[in-house]
Amino acid sequence: MAFNCPHCNHKSVSHFSKFLSFEGSPATCSNCGKHSIDAKGVNDSYRQIVFLGFVVFGALSIFTQTILYLVIWFAFTTMFPIYSLYCIPLEPIETKKVKHYKTKKLVSISIFSVLILLVAIFE
Repeated sequence: MAFNCPHCNHKSVSHFSKFLSFEGSPATCSNCGKHSIDAKGVNDSYRQIVFLGFVVFGALSIFTQTILYLVIWFAFTTMFPIYSLYCIPLEPIETKKVKHYKTKKLVSISIFSVLILLVAIFE
């Protein structure tokens, strides 16, 4: 356990839980059981930027026939988690919001699964 819970102020939030925390999947304190997320939704933005960066820098690497752009992407993807873990604090999130985002995530996963099933059936 490495990080203080913003609710009970005990070191009871793990590195893994903090790194993966965002509104749809918050970090849970093992001491008080309450939820918290990274401040300002940084981890959620990071997930989107990493994929977009891979596509853009990958295309640039192919277009220019150099590996430099993929090295830049790799450096960003390895340095940002360190910044996210040690420089961005956790902030509390209400249980009502957690339930809302989990429901929203479940609905979007269900719709995506149905679309995949329809593609498989009608292919």
